[in-house]
Amino acid sequence: MKITALTPTQQQAPTAKTKANGDFASVLAQHTQAPTATQPAMPPTVLGIQATLAQKTERTVMKQLTALMDQWDAYASSVEQADLKQGHAILNAIHQNLAAVKETASAAPNLDARLHEMVNELEVLGAAEEIKFNRGDYL
Repeated sequence: MKITALTPTQQQAPTAKTKANGDFASVLAQHTQAPTATQPAMPPTVLGIQATLAQKTERTVMKQLTALMDQWDAYASSVEQADLKQGHAILNAIHQNLAAVKETASAAPNLDARLHEMVNELEVLGAAEEIKFNRGDYL
């Protein structure tokens, strides 16, 4: 009795497996279809070149931001030591380098949004420091 009761269950199990595999196959086929006319496929070399250019631009911006941070450290130490002449020169250099970073960042539309935010924050910081410096807060 027990053997005959297990036989129908064993016969149903393989059909359930093939049905599940059939569902997976249809989903896989949908996702691996060739691009439609609305999505033109780009050659792999073009995609690779674009990725490489984006990485180079990102590295350039990161190097420029690192140099700016070093300048901010130098500015902070010069203001702390009350060397206003040197502080003013460093602040002018910061503004020039910030303009270069902003130009590089704006030329790369695919640049990470966090880098754009950082450039904007440094620009605001530079404007605020210039106002404080010109107002005489460090005298």
